[in-house]
Amino acid sequence: MGRKVALLVGCNYSGNPKCRENGLYGCINDVKAMQGLIRHRFGFLDGNITILTDETQKQPTQKQPTRLNILDELNKMIDAANPGDTLLFYFSGGGALVNRPVNPPVTNEIKRGKSAIIPCDLKPITGADMVAILNRLPDGAFFTFICDSSYSGGLFDENVQTESNVPDHANNCNFKSKTIPSNLLQSINVSENLPAGIPPPVILFSSSRWNEESVEVHLNCDVSMAFSAYSGAIQKLFNSPQAGNGLNAPYANREVDAFTRASLGYLGFDQHPCLIPNKNNAVALFLNGYGPGVCRIV
Repeated sequence: MGRKVALLVGCNYSGNPKCRENGLYGCINDVKAMQGLIRHRFGFLDGNITILTDETQKQPTQKQPTRLNILDELNKMIDAANPGDTLLFYFSGGGALVNRPVNPPVTNEIKRGKSAIIPCDLKPITGADMVAILNRLPDGAFFTFICDSSYSGGLFDENVQTESNVPDHANNCNFKSKTIPSNLLQSINVSENLPAGIPPPVILFSSSRWNEESVEVHLNCDVSMAFSAYSGAIQKLFNSPQAGNGLNAPYANREVDAFTRASLGYLGFDQHPCLIPNKNNAVALFLNGYGPGVCRIV
């Protein structure tokens, strides 16, 4: 077994004056929870975990999760990868549809664009940006991308996206949409087409379909303990005695996908997680199984 290496990114946008209305509260909390999970459950070593968040006031010297810095860290991860390595890129933040009009049509009409994740500097990262890097993944290394942002299911779809009508959570203080309006984004050159498909060892866990918003949760309208609904379902799966199929064994990727979808559906969320894998990856162990001496809680 090779190394386990992770890049964890959380964007609340609290330091960006453009995002006063669309800033988030739970994405840095998500990163902290994911860091604990992969350390204690999956055997990732602290020296192999890179964290980028925009928690600027508390950690002013921390490298910020800008477009340039995120892509730079992904390049470093791929360049240092060896056969047998397990690589994780986790992103919690806003999503958007780019390459559509700044003033979109009314809600009942189709809105067009490409799915993108949004760094703290509001310069989008599309699937084409990532595939250009992931095509250098060495044979025998495995890359998992867990993306908790709106429209994330369309990141590796080369077709023009369409956005369906999604419920407006803005007036409910218990929920906040993880969507960044396209008129706030910084202009970049967005590739019209993806490079030739996703490399086979890459798997995407998306928090929503290409036409859906993802949400974060504020229990009792308290933003101090905010978390993203999808990331919360992943935490529940691996930390709850009631979760799982009752076997003292690691979960397969498709089990993780099935649980998160069922969990969010049971709670009434209007987002549907999805798994975009190579067929063989669906039955592979999530993050290559638990770390040494770790068992599933049953």
